[in-house]
Amino acid sequence: MKTFSITATGHKRVTLIRGDGIGPEVTGAAVRVIEAAGVTLSWEERLAGSQVFKAGNPTGVPDDTIESLRQTRIALKGPLETPVGFGEKSANVTLRKLFETYEQGAKTSDVQPTGAMGTRAFTDAVIANLGKRPSVRPARAVKPLVLPTVATARDFVKVKTRRLAGVDVFLESALEPENIGRALEELCLGTPLRLKMISNRGTQVYPLTGTPTDCVDHWRCRFITRADTYQLRNEELWDLLSRIQKHFAWMHLEKLQEFDGALGWTRAQGEGETPGA
Repeated sequence: MKTFSITATGHKRVTLIRGDGIGPEVTGAAVRVIEAAGVTLSWEERLAGSQVFKAGNPTGVPDDTIESLRQTRIALKGPLETPVGFGEKSANVTLRKLFETYEQGAKTSDVQPTGAMGTRAFTDAVIANLGKRPSVRPARAVKPLVLPTVATARDFVKVKTRRLAGVDVFLESALEPENIGRALEELCLGTPLRLKMISNRGTQVYPLTGTPTDCVDHWRCRFITRADTYQLRNEELWDLLSRIQKHFAWMHLEKLQEFDGALGWTRAQGEGETPGA
């Protein structure tokens, strides 16, 4: 059975790949849950996915991420984006097939100094594993996760501050995202709100991010207050909707709130992490 890497202070090392889109938010929540359960780990943050592709690495997985995984043997990974239409392979596939090949005993000299195969032979071994199930599944000890006891009241989480920071308006339209975006930007002029982005099928499509998306005729249009501390009022939401409904058919809306300064909504894939991005 393989052993994991332990720090000098006795903490297990874990590679943390936050991922793309909602990945940082999801993995961040998972880290908080693990820490709340009393598990002390040494996190090693590494990159993979969209940022790596954009930096010119066609595999989506840089060498330092692979090296960290070799040493820690365990990772917490968020979802990874693969650009469509540019010939890149999935970063998820790269990670999975690379380490399945290692488990089968095929190693290069940087991992196994003696008796190693050449780079070309190792590449052929990785390619041969594509589409196959792993033949080696090492057993490892599993300890049940002990979660902390929490109150059963529906409102056991108490919020000190709450701010209405924006609104998602869902539209139905056959127009292109650029046309919808420009029209909405004009419609919200003179209001405390601005159009932050438009998403379709979970991916930001306006402003363009470089990720092609096959769009349908349902759009999520995200409006955020122009001032980061402004407390939006319901009357201002109605004003925005009255402007929009003169030009578009809207289906429903969702308020965007901050709780104690933390965002209470999820981001679309490709959307900036901060309200102003």
